Amino acid sequence: MSAAVPGSFSIALDARRWGRTGLGRYQSELYRHLRREAPHAQLTLVGGPAHQAAELGAACLPFTAPLYSPQEQWLGGRAMARARASVYHFPHYSVPRWAPRPYVVTVHDLIHFTFPQDFGMAKVAVARHVLRRAVARAAKVICVSASTARDLAALAPASAGKAVVIGEGVSDLFRPASRGEVDALRARHRLDRFVLSMGDRAPHKRFDVVANAFRWLRERDEGLRLVVVGERGAGAAPPDPEGTLRLDYVSDAELRVIYSAASCLLFPSAYEGFGLPPLEAMACGCPVVCSRGSSLDEVCGGAAVQVDGANWREVGEAAWALLADEGQRQQWVAAGLTHGGRFSWTDAARRTLAVLHEAAGQ
Repeated sequence: MSAAVPGSFSIALDARRWGRTGLGRYQSELYRHLRREAPHAQLTLVGGPAHQAAELGAACLPFTAPLYSPQEQWLGGRAMARARASVYHFPHYSVPRWAPRPYVVTVHDLIHFTFPQDFGMAKVAVARHVLRRAVARAAKVICVSASTARDLAALAPASAGKAVVIGEGVSDLFRPASRGEVDALRARHRLDRFVLSMGDRAPHKRFDVVANAFRWLRERDEGLRLVVVGERGAGAAPPDPEGTLRLDYVSDAELRVIYSAASCLLFPSAYEGFGLPPLEAMACGCPVVCSRGSSLDEVCGGAAVQVDGANWREVGEAAWALLADEGQRQQWVAAGLTHGGRFSWTDAARRTLAVLHEAAGQ
């Protein structure tokens, strides 16, 4: 059991999804940088990987339970309390019923409530109950965008006065790849010019828009390919159009080269709590075509070509303008490189650390 030393500052993190998906990247990047900002703080990763805890000089306590599960709700509080920390951080609003306090909860998005038809009434009802309880008992609530903070205020009024907007950052790994790296990627996958799509097949990601826009683009450039990075997901989804290369999983190192090699990223998502892929693409020199609305307006901030993400023709025409005019494309590359550099995990870690101290009364 981990125990705080009197007079010291200790943090326990629910780290069950460390390094996996967007939530996992948030945890791993944030706490690697937080460790640099607070080298003497005692950290405990509850449910996180032991080797990562060792790299951070953190303790590691075992705990396994899916989000929203009965095991999480009934046993998660006890697992976290074993850390005996100054403050507890839950990076998702699925906070256990008897979570130790004081705690800080991070709210990334409210997708269950924005698209309830994709989850079912029962799951949405459970999520709403868990969210409202988590926010009501929290000392502080971190929202990753002003868009999420506004949505949360409408859904859980108890967040008023507690919510702090702290955006995410772009990993230092994401930077333009060398010509040799790009050439090796093209040779390995037999690629020439391609447009890129990120994310799973969840309906709000609008893969149908990407597919239709790409078919329209192929009519103008028969050699153009579509590279899709991300799992297919469950449920019905449109088939991959002819000319598609699907890569269900790639490492961050390979993703950096894919971003760098792509002619542009197509990201017509109907909703994002933050939206890391467009920023990662920009940081690698890949111009972005994305939707208007939700958090993408504040995150992409004039450095991406924004269109009506529900209109495949607009998406296709915006991409074609970049493909057909290299000068215009390079202008968006330059804008993206400058803009992506404004989102720092170091800044996010410093601001999060301040919130954790405040929640702990230190």
